[in-house]
Amino acid sequence: MTVDSKKESAPSTSSTQIGGKKKPRKFWMIYWSYYSKPAGIKFLNEALLTKIAGRVTLGPPPGKRGFHDYPEAPKLLIDKKFGRPPRDLEGFYDYWLISDKAKRIFESLDRNAFAFCKCETRLPNGVEGPEYWLCDVLPIIDAVDEQNSSIQIRQHQNGKKTYVFVGIYDVKLRDELLSGHKIFRILHASSFIVCDDDFKNACKDLKNIQFGKLKNP
Repeated sequence: MTVDSKKESAPSTSSTQIGGKKKPRKFWMIYWSYYSKPAGIKFLNEALLTKIAGRVTLGPPPGKRGFHDYPEAPKLLIDKKFGRPPRDLEGFYDYWLISDKAKRIFESLDRNAFAFCKCETRLPNGVEGPEYWLCDVLPIIDAVDEQNSSIQIRQHQNGKKTYVFVGIYDVKLRDELLSGHKIFRILHASSFIVCDDDFKNACKDLKNIQFGKLKNP
């Protein structure tokens, strides 16, 4: 199995220079189409990988992001009888499933922000399929300005809290906490993945990746 962990890279800046003044970044929620036909993928060794990880579904180790030390790569059968051809980004359990094109773009933008796990893909005739990777966004940042965001906060008996977004894009972020980050998860709502303008613009040619604008700092 090939697991590509994060490596060191130069940090990104938190804003751009316009006429000697810093222009605040805009932030966007990342998602994909939930309404199209499902991707034609069959997960061949799901039972083995989830059993090894001690989970019901495929997902990261407890308390952190990334991948378990799987005994073998995720094996995917790509077949049109299961659905449409997979695109550059698909939701896949607690991860993204991305094309090699998407992986190269993501790495060029913020290499430290991702972990990757290479999949073995096959077509119905047994031929090797297109290259795909499981992808996980690693940074989790407590960046929500709670007082100026339309959210509900749920307090749990164990002391933890979670966010419930009333207006899914009505979330104001504290840009001063985001220096060096182009993409990240929101603490207390880790499935909520946010990126900046640079990341959004670089992904304009990728299929099935969409962006919803958040309130600006």
